[in-house]
Amino acid sequence: MISGNSSPYGIKNGDIHLEVQDNGLLKVQEVYTYTIKETVDTINRTIERDNGENISNLKVYTSGAYSEFNIEENSNSTNITTFLYKDESKNQKINNKEITVVYEYDLTQALKLYNDVGIFQYKLYDNKEVVPINNLSFKINYPSKEGVNFWINPYDVAENTKFHWENSSLIIENISTNFMTNNIEFSSTIPKNEFSINNTYATIIDDTKAEDITKAQENYENNYKRNNIVLPLFSVIEIMSLLLPIGVYIKYRRKPKLTFKEIEEPPTDDKPIFVNSIIYSTQIIRGRPNINALKAVILDLIEKNVLSYNLYEDTIILKIITNKKDLLDYELEALNLLKLFEDENNCINLNKIKIQLKKGNNSKIYTKKIKKWEENYQEQNDISKFIDNTYLDIFFKYGKILLIILIIPVILNLVAPHPFFIYNIITGIIMIIVYFILGKMLSRVNWTEYGMEYYLKWMAFRKYLNDLSLIKEHPPESKNWNKYIIYATALGCEDCILKSMKDLNLKNNLYNFYHIGGIKLLNRIFE
Repeated sequence: MISGNSSPYGIKNGDIHLEVQDNGLLKVQEVYTYTIKETVDTINRTIERDNGENISNLKVYTSGAYSEFNIEENSNSTNITTFLYKDESKNQKINNKEITVVYEYDLTQALKLYNDVGIFQYKLYDNKEVVPINNLSFKINYPSKEGVNFWINPYDVAENTKFHWENSSLIIENISTNFMTNNIEFSSTIPKNEFSINNTYATIIDDTKAEDITKAQENYENNYKRNNIVLPLFSVIEIMSLLLPIGVYIKYRRKPKLTFKEIEEPPTDDKPIFVNSIIYSTQIIRGRPNINALKAVILDLIEKNVLSYNLYEDTIILKIITNKKDLLDYELEALNLLKLFEDENNCINLNKIKIQLKKGNNSKIYTKKIKKWEENYQEQNDISKFIDNTYLDIFFKYGKILLIILIIPVILNLVAPHPFFIYNIITGIIMIIVYFILGKMLSRVNWTEYGMEYYLKWMAFRKYLNDLSLIKEHPPESKNWNKYIIYATALGCEDCILKSMKDLNLKNNLYNFYHIGGIKLLNRIFE
């Protein structure tokens, strides 16, 4: 591998000469011509080695510059750093010049000698290169060209190269390298009878290999040719598949625009918990009440005299009146949540609940119970006429299709690496980005027309409850103040209506509970 400092130079030519000797030794000479664009002090060369391979007799020469080099041996590579100088005293760095660096070395145990053939592989180009080589050529001298087979991979590089024989030397020219080129590897099989008995520089393997390597190469080439067609096709499919969620989004998300001014009366007679479960729905979590609904249920139970409260020495005590019947399931479950904090006198000290929740895992346990209360209501809550799930269902099905479309090119590229795969990555990233953008849009509820009208009317009523001047200008009837407090709590805007009651000097059961700090304590408990 040849590399440099973020390409301060280019590689004009690369000439590699490899000689296969009959004793298994590979003699290598690499000649690289560099065009120095900026000031450069070093050029690096990394020669990667498989297990058992060794490099010896390494020499480095330069033309056009004074130099010295340093060698660092690692377990699977030899790293060569060549220091370049403009002057003989080696004080000035090289700049704006063309120089040549020559690497010569012997490679042992790289040739694998089987019972039928000798096989070796040599990496002509590494895709970790910082700069491509403009003109790369390769010459290899065999003991004899009889019975020799060779391959250059990737397959598209082999298609564009030119080669010819000069006696027993194979010459390959026009080897193309660029930033998209994968590793370029030369592999070859040589009849075993071309090697001498004294083959100490080869790795001896007691097995046959010729048929296996030929078959593997044929499979690779067939897979590569298939990828020539399939990978571009998948890029087209990836782009075209974006039309499905976008088209469905446009079709199912277009709703008539409705607006309502402030509404001074509750738009419907629905229970506060139900209103809360609709107003706070998302496309993912639909019809589930939140903590505001639980507070509203508790206030409603106080209003119904199912719960009583008393102020005793700055302590608010709740008590459940057990002779009340006909409570709904969610009301009974809310009472059970409060019963967890009853003392031996069946009293619930609101001031102490926060302290009790801080002990051990009480807070986590209680949070799970509240979540369970929310989910239980959600399971019984039919909101089909409010929210349209069609788009969501199609979107999730598209997500599964998307996953398959993204995985198949990855698998195909693993079988036969292909330069077009980079475009599959780009189109895949575009698909994922679009998918997540549309997914973000899904967090907004896709209302039906009925649901949209219902939502906007209740939000208009919420706007009224949250506007102090409107409440003072159009106050509720005296009998409805408690009802409004409960709705406001379910809608998360009780402060304004309670302040209005204070300003108007109005008092009732729930206001008194607020006045002594009951609602404030509930907020602290459930925060």
